[in-house]
Amino acid sequence: LNAKDVLSHYLDEQSFGVSYAMLFGNTDYIDKDTLQAFRDVGIAHVFAVSGLHVGFVVMLVNAFVKKRKKLALAITMAVVLFYAWICNFSPSIVRAMLMTGLLLLAKALGREPDFLSSLSTAVCVILLVKPFYLFDVGFQMSVGAVLGIDFVTNTLKRVVKSDNKFLQKLLPA
Repeated sequence: LNAKDVLSHYLDEQSFGVSYAMLFGNTDYIDKDTLQAFRDVGIAHVFAVSGLHVGFVVMLVNAFVKKRKKLALAITMAVVLFYAWICNFSPSIVRAMLMTGLLLLAKALGREPDFLSSLSTAVCVILLVKPFYLFDVGFQMSVGAVLGIDFVTNTLKRVVKSDNKFLQKLLPA
C-alpha cells in the first residue's frame, strides 16, 4: 500500500489529484480545468515541492527519535532520501535534503549548525553533480528563498529584542 493508493481510496478524484500534487509535486492526476484554475488565480506554486515539505518530514521523524542524535540522523536521512526519490529529486528537495543532512550531522557531532555554510555546501555539491542547475529557475528560486528566509530571520532576531517567551520561540535560536 502506498501514498497514492491511500489518497485515491479515501478522496474523490479531484481532491486526490490536488492532494497528491501538493505532497509530491506531480500534477498528472489533476484535470486540466482545475490546474488552469490554480494558475489563473496565481497559486499553482502550491504544487511545487520545497524545503518546507522536507521540514515537515524531518519534524515528523524527529518526533519519534529526538533523543538519540546519531540514530535520528540516520533515520531522518533515510526517510528524507526516500521522499526525495518519490519527488524525482527536484532541485529544491535535493538542496533541502543536503542542508538537512549537514545541519543534523553538525548537531550529532556536538557542533553548532551553521545555516549559510550548509546552504553553500549544498549548492556546491549540487552544482558539481548537475552544473546546469545554475540556470534552472526552480534551483535559483529555492536558493534565493532560503537566503531570503535567513536574512529576514536574522534581521528579526536583531530588531525584536523581547523577554516574551512566545516571541522568542517564534524566532529560531
